Amino acid sequence: MKKLNEKILKERIEENARADIQSGRVGGMSAVVTQNGETIYQGCFGDERIGIKVSEDTIFRLASMTKPVTAVAALILVEQGKLELDTPIYKFMPEFRELNIGRVCGNEFEII
Repeated sequence: MKKLNEKILKERIEENARADIQSGRVGGMSAVVTQNGETIYQGCFGDERIGIKVSEDTIFRLASMTKPVTAVAALILVEQGKLELDTPIYKFMPEFRELNIGRVCGNEFEII
């Protein structure tokens, strides 16, 4: 894989971060880019106009982002051969073994 140009990467990330903060779209953000196990960019950005400071130790609330983060983690495990996508969930969480899947048809519930 061709190594990313660190100068261009830095310029683009910082330009976009400044624009997003200036527009009020985000109050602060942190970015890390790694390639082949090496950190090639790391930066933190906060909106100083409203007193938001961001550092490497800042904790961000992920809210609904846990689903895509979990999906990426699972796909990394698939890529590494440590997980198969069709493995039943109850292998990891036995309480799901007897889970019934159903659907609503009009006013009735039907187990599939």
